[in-house]
Amino acid sequence: MTGTAGRDSAQRTAAPDPRPRPRKLVFIVVLTLIAGLLSAALASPIVLGAGFAAKAVSDDFENLPTALPDPILGRDSKILAADGSTLAVLHGSENRVPVTIAQVAPIMKTAIVDIEDSRFYAHHGIDFKGLARAAVEDSGGSLSQGGSTITQQYVKNVLLYSADSAQAAKDATDKSIARKLREARLALALEQRWSKSQILEGYLNLAYFGHAAYGIGAAAARYFGTTVDKLTLAQAALLAGLVQSPSADDPISHPQAARKRRSEVLTRMQELGHLTAAQEQAALAAPLGLHPVAPPATVDPCPGSIAPFYCDWVRGQLRSDTRLGATQTARDQRLLEGGLIVRTTLDPAVQAAAQNAVDQTVEPANSITIAEAIVQPGSGNVLAMAVNKPYGTGLGQTTIRVLTTPALQPGSTFKVFTLAAALDQGLPLSTTFYAPSCYVSKIYKIGTSSGRTPLAGCSNGFSNADPAEAGNYNMVRGTWQSVNTYYIQLEEKVGVKSVADMAIRLGIPAGRLSDVGANSGSLTIGSYVVSPLDMASAYATLAARGLRCEPRGVLSATTGDGKPVDLTPPPACQQVLNPLVADQVTSVLEGVITNGTGSPNASLYGRPAAGKTGTTDGYSSAWFVGYTPQLAAAVEAGNISAPHKFPLTNVTAGGRYYQHVFGGDIPALTWSRTLNAALINQPNATLPPPAGG
Repeated sequence: MTGTAGRDSAQRTAAPDPRPRPRKLVFIVVLTLIAGLLSAALASPIVLGAGFAAKAVSDDFENLPTALPDPILGRDSKILAADGSTLAVLHGSENRVPVTIAQVAPIMKTAIVDIEDSRFYAHHGIDFKGLARAAVEDSGGSLSQGGSTITQQYVKNVLLYSADSAQAAKDATDKSIARKLREARLALALEQRWSKSQILEGYLNLAYFGHAAYGIGAAAARYFGTTVDKLTLAQAALLAGLVQSPSADDPISHPQAARKRRSEVLTRMQELGHLTAAQEQAALAAPLGLHPVAPPATVDPCPGSIAPFYCDWVRGQLRSDTRLGATQTARDQRLLEGGLIVRTTLDPAVQAAAQNAVDQTVEPANSITIAEAIVQPGSGNVLAMAVNKPYGTGLGQTTIRVLTTPALQPGSTFKVFTLAAALDQGLPLSTTFYAPSCYVSKIYKIGTSSGRTPLAGCSNGFSNADPAEAGNYNMVRGTWQSVNTYYIQLEEKVGVKSVADMAIRLGIPAGRLSDVGANSGSLTIGSYVVSPLDMASAYATLAARGLRCEPRGVLSATTGDGKPVDLTPPPACQQVLNPLVADQVTSVLEGVITNGTGSPNASLYGRPAAGKTGTTDGYSSAWFVGYTPQLAAAVEAGNISAPHKFPLTNVTAGGRYYQHVFGGDIPALTWSRTLNAALINQPNATLPPPAGG
């Protein structure tokens, strides 16, 4: 229900209640139905026994269910940013504007009661006089002649509206005694719980008025461009008349039929003493006075958001959350029509910084896609998602979920998991290997099963990006210079499984690495596709000193009237790495920005930061992932549709030319532009002392 108000003037009477009591009414209802059916066959002797049959059936009747579903009416839901600003408004497929009974013009309430159920305020939910007439006039074992009260019609509408299967919808509309008995039982029970005002409010909000107008609020706007509190007598009579046959009496397509039906309503109102003859005549003479307003279109709300890709991600999370309903249909109805207010983790300032950075570094018309995800260490809150493409059109259509769905290989940004695994096993930063330009592993064989294509001149081994990199390296300098052949040997020492396990511990979803085997030596150099959100979450664990928090997008959810909705568990965090080990990793990654492959593009203005570059074989993709204590961000670059067919070579972007794009180029530049802007008003937090080379 949307709320209740005091009963209108038709209820304000101190006369004795003429309605039969519920127990007596149960027997009358059943007797009426049975006798009506049998009399249709003119079987008088059998009719005499109807009372005995009714007594037996009434016992079963009282055992019928009395609980009626609480319908979710078509209230728009809102997705808000963390600061309360609106990201998107979700609109359902039905044009419905729920109203309270207090908002409805009194003349509208009088008109609908007079034409649909003139004894509405005198019965307990069943008008047994009308029911008897319908039963006698019918034949063949069905009840098609009506006799339904407003309460019964509301019950029927609720059952139909709440039906989650074809059979449930059929049961709600089936012309049978069984359906009528069920309806009657629910109506009796409802009248014992709800006031007449509540029932009338529910009915007016659920009734269909034609032309995609569900409920009186939508009908007032659809036909007259007005609100329910401003409806005139002529308008109210027309709308009240539509409920019986919205198509046949449609005033837009069939104005003469609508005028005739309106006249019937006005005459009935006058007969019941609710209109004077002069009022009736004036309303009869009035034109239809239509001012049709098209219903709002049901469209994707995300394109108009300041964070369209984030909006799509949160909406997808909500649609899959079983706390909103057991079925997809139920969840969608609750989300689109339940009037939810969902406050997300998105920070508009961080989002603006990210969006400006990706657009500035690689213009949207460029074939290269830049995607960036930003996570808050220590909470898992996803603060921003940005892509340099318009959402939902052209190239943007292929990038809608690129921030959360694996599309590109992360290259050497994956080396951080080998580094963490080695330190976790107790290997010192001084661990040194000779790293040749081409290293042939005795453990990891090059081939299709390794996940890596052999390079020219090093067909049986792993090579470095630059042959001149050959030499002795320890963990620190091997990371700063991102030396592949050093890291293959380090991986040999700690084991592929340990590297995969560390990646999963820090935040990479296990499904991304499900086919990693003992021979997957190229794991450490990033041959398995991941998403920017995966990498930002994993690096955020290091920024939080080994505290992993599952990425989340929702802070709170309430109904329109402020009641909490259980969609927001507290941050799911777990200490997965010794803080001292995490600090060691961070100390090494700081040097990547100041002394290694991230310099100078990843440098921040006077702030310590840690990160790692990544460039894949053949330049199919490039990455930079890094963090400060407040923010962790991952940037990927590549041609999302065909990264290997269209490598990052001979690229012009943002007014610059790149013969080859490395992780320290476009991705690092995007990352630093984002964080410099996002942190401009944030305190300068510290990191562990940088490791020496």
